Amino acid sequence: MAEEDVSSVRSESFDTSNQRLVYLIAAELFDLMTDITTESQLAPPPMMTIQALVSPSSASHPTNG
Repeated sequence: MAEEDVSSVRSESFDTSNQRLVYLIAAELFDLMTDITTESQLAPPPMMTIQALVSPSSASHPTNG
């Protein structure tokens, strides 16, 4: 009986802390997404910068290895 009570209390506290963690992660993701959208309005799209970083070496040296 006592063990079951303890386990139910543990699962309840775990659920609440887990829910809080999910809310925190969601808030962080929301902040990150808003940061990305505001930055993308100022800076070029990420793919263009990635291609600019990758393509010069592959374009000047088509043979790899």
